[in-house]
Amino acid sequence: MAREIWLLFIVLAVSGCVSAPSGEPQDVNLSEFNQTDSENVTMVYYTDTGFVPDDITVSEGQEVRWIDESSGQMWVAADEHPVHAGYDNTTRREHCPGESFDQCSSGQVYSFTFERSGEFDYHNHRDSRHSGTVKVE
Repeated sequence: MAREIWLLFIVLAVSGCVSAPSGEPQDVNLSEFNQTDSENVTMVYYTDTGFVPDDITVSEGQEVRWIDESSGQMWVAADEHPVHAGYDNTTRREHCPGESFDQCSSGQVYSFTFERSGEFDYHNHRDSRHSGTVKVE
């Protein structure tokens, strides 16, 4: 599963669908991300008013995919703001880039597979008023 996520990221990066950390998000055909061939993916949409749905429950090992449909920028990150240490107790400075619950830069699509149970609060690093919770069982 991790290999598939990295492959998807590489394909998106090569195709220019993932914005660079310092760049503006590029136009992307979000309808292709709204469809999945796996029942093991939960979709969360980021809108101008926040995450929809903002609280979800998933199974351990399940992927969550956030899709930016807002007019702003999305940077999904584990709480606490601004260090993002809530998933694995490493700060943003320590784990970016890495395999933590942190998008590490703005982008239109972000996927993360939750490998351990617990309740994990998150926010948009670009607008920390927008937040949510992922409960992993």
